[in-house]
Amino acid sequence: MTDMTPDPMDRLCARFEIAVSNFGRSCLEMRGNEKAFQAWYAACVIQEFGLSRVYREVHLDKRQLERLTRGSIPDRDLPRELTVGNELFPDLSISWEPDIDARHTNTRDAAVADAGDMLQQFGILSELKVTGSTGKSTPLKAIRQDLIKLGLFMAAHKAATKPPPARIRGLAAYLVIMDNHKKGGSFTSACRRMDELIPGKFSWPPSVPRPRILVISAGEPGPPRCDVYQDFTRLRSV
Repeated sequence: MTDMTPDPMDRLCARFEIAVSNFGRSCLEMRGNEKAFQAWYAACVIQEFGLSRVYREVHLDKRQLERLTRGSIPDRDLPRELTVGNELFPDLSISWEPDIDARHTNTRDAAVADAGDMLQQFGILSELKVTGSTGKSTPLKAIRQDLIKLGLFMAAHKAATKPPPARIRGLAAYLVIMDNHKKGGSFTSACRRMDELIPGKFSWPPSVPRPRILVISAGEPGPPRCDVYQDFTRLRSV
């Protein structure tokens, strides 16, 4: 008999995409700064997964990430914003198990103090960009930077993943774009063409999946829509 049980990663991603779609329907027309949208985004994801599996800005030590990705991502490929300072944070993460130790690197349990070990705890990492959170639409440069940051996390996770295969759990990365900037009372898309979002000089490491992109936009006419892109190609609407 064929096993029809959905793959755990597929099931996790499907639930996340539904939560993001609910966020889009609830918040597209709302007006607030980026921090307000981050709070509303987290609330919608928590509603789907519960408090104990959703984490904001988990601390990942940049030196540890650099050690893991050395050789697969040349430093020259990384924007300056990702090379200064000592830490990087995904906006929102979903853990495989509840109640993990997601404190600062210097505080949490030694078993997950290293960035590579910490990344193994999560099934989804995500970044959120809201194009209408200020008077001017979010520049494409800022959106590309978040894509590259997610690529860095994925490469570090890949490098830190060790056998046996039975203990390996996957990781998916999502860039969520709330494309809600308005000009003259009408929505003006910041990402009309996906090829505009492709990071210019960034070399994606071999065998590292590119992040999925979820674009929330006005239905025009109809309710807000959430489109799923993989490899910058539209797969479906949620």
